[in-house]
Amino acid sequence: MHKLHLQTIHEQVNHEGNPTVFAYQDTTNLEPLPVPSSWKELVSAPDAGLRAAGMVWGPLARLLPRTITMLSRCVQDAAIVLTESKPPSLVYIMQEGDLVLARRGYLPTTEMPDISRRFSVDLHPLYSVHNGWINLYSDDSGPLPTSDWRPIGTDLKTALHPIFWQSGSALGFQISETPAACYMLWSDGDVQRIVDFWKQLDDLLYAPLRGLDLHPKYKTP
Repeated sequence: MHKLHLQTIHEQVNHEGNPTVFAYQDTTNLEPLPVPSSWKELVSAPDAGLRAAGMVWGPLARLLPRTITMLSRCVQDAAIVLTESKPPSLVYIMQEGDLVLARRGYLPTTEMPDISRRFSVDLHPLYSVHNGWINLYSDDSGPLPTSDWRPIGTDLKTALHPIFWQSGSALGFQISETPAACYMLWSDGDVQRIVDFWKQLDDLLYAPLRGLDLHPKYKTP
């Protein structure tokens, strides 16, 4: 892993206590790590950036086609990160010029909060990839870890239950309807009913990726 990328990760997670980063050319035995085998295989490969989308996000290719296509082209590298206060995570390194950007995906889960049973969409496919996939710098701008789900509003029945935050906007469900309908609460206060949750999520995830540098393999000479 490039020194700058490694330094960026350490700077962002150091406050979580005793950070350890595992990436390609690390001589540590990865077998004992409490993470999926696909993560270990990924960071052991010299072309982890190119493989990340297919190896980890493959099950979502039909639901999030634009996002995963873009990830397959713009992820530069990947690393497993362990700290004392956060669950194990897989960090995806991207770049925009000299600026290093990173997304952090936590361990997958199949145990969803009870309230999700009322949603109009089955979120298991998303959370079986990562239980939260967020900006490494801000801890938002993506699907939230289930532990961070918080309703917007004091009345739980009429409140919006967001599962995604980005730049002050939230995507979530309102359980006053059965099944709970999906809404987008935009940062300007506008509320939009969402008919196709997966298309909206794909658009939201794709938007910040489209301007990033491509992996060297895809750059025109």
